[in-house]
Amino acid sequence: MNIRLILFSGFVTSILGCILGIAAAEIGRSGYYKNAHTRYAGIGVVMGLAIGAAQESIRQLKTQTEREEL
Repeated sequence: MNIRLILFSGFVTSILGCILGIAAAEIGRSGYYKNAHTRYAGIGVVMGLAIGAAQESIRQLKTQTEREEL
């Protein structure tokens, strides 16, 4: 498995998760949730990293098993 590709995929999706987290904080802006931007951005980064890395790992494992079957 290509670790560099997995990390790159996780990094890209973490950036997208950060953007979505900030957007969610802007949409749900109220007086109760002060400084929600950093919290939601952090959650978005972690979720994006996990989802991106998992997705790329699964894609590489699928390709590897298809090569082994031939």
